[in-house]
Amino acid sequence: MDAQRRLTAILSKPGNRECADCGSKNPRWISITLGVVVCIRCCGMHRSLGTHISKMKSVSLDTWTNEMLATMERLDNEISNRFWENKLDRAKPTESSTTHTMDTYIRNKYDRKMWIPNDTMDPVTWART
Repeated sequence: MDAQRRLTAILSKPGNRECADCGSKNPRWISITLGVVVCIRCCGMHRSLGTHISKMKSVSLDTWTNEMLATMERLDNEISNRFWENKLDRAKPTESSTTHTMDTYIRNKYDRKMWIPNDTMDPVTWART
């Protein structure tokens, strides 16, 4: 199967029909280092974290390797968020949240790793095993 068909299948998973961070519909960007599918707005915030934390790929503009595709075929936002939001004790922001609220949330979630479980493998590492 070619890369575009595989990406379409990845996006069509129920867990990937909404942005992993704000819940907006039809996200088109994927963090290959965090294993989440996000919208363009959240993608910009992921990019500001730096590629050492979140390396973003466009579903339609970038080239995808078989390894990247295979990893994302094993994941979806529900699986990944069970790790990244495991100890989240408040409501998530929404697509109508302010930019400051979203940026703080994304930094807390992925950079500061405020809500991850103890002694558990991150989703991307798990998907590659």
